[in-house]
Amino acid sequence: MIQAIETDYAGYRFRSRLEARWAVFFDTIGLDWRYEPEGFRVDTPTGKIKYLPDFWLGSGHWGEVKGYLDLASLNRLYSLAVGMSNCGKGCDMVVFGDVPRANSSLWPAQLHTHSIGQLWAVPWDIAVGCPLRTRPRVAVTVDEATAGHLTDGFPFGVPDWAYEGLSAARRARFEWGEHGR
Repeated sequence: MIQAIETDYAGYRFRSRLEARWAVFFDTIGLDWRYEPEGFRVDTPTGKIKYLPDFWLGSGHWGEVKGYLDLASLNRLYSLAVGMSNCGKGCDMVVFGDVPRANSSLWPAQLHTHSIGQLWAVPWDIAVGCPLRTRPRVAVTVDEATAGHLTDGFPFGVPDWAYEGLSAARRARFEWGEHGR
């Protein structure tokens, strides 16, 4: 297994360069964020789970950066997303995998639920409100195909507002003491 490289950016020590690249993306698009703001005990369908989110985003979402998901990790993530997200009562989780290229059709998924038991993946957007009203959706299941889509992105298409941020995140270099720009 490949070990992540801890990376300094914006006064934080990120656990991986992938997390730091997403922070560059958030800064470039002007989205407020906090890194690992606090830990929680989340009530889930499988019981209480301890959880330290990677990001709290100014768009009202929790952000989780995943370079790889096995089925056990996906099952945990699924339970957390169901426990945290409930339309109008909780906060959705967005799963950020590899930073997509601007011309890619792959885009991060926002995990949203209306009732315990059914979790939906919708294209992440910084807009507020119920995403099921205006965006395409895919039912989330715990299987290898879903794990791959969550780390690679779903084929939702990249929104226009994201192009500059994606370009900056992909250009970010952290080698030899550089700090992302």
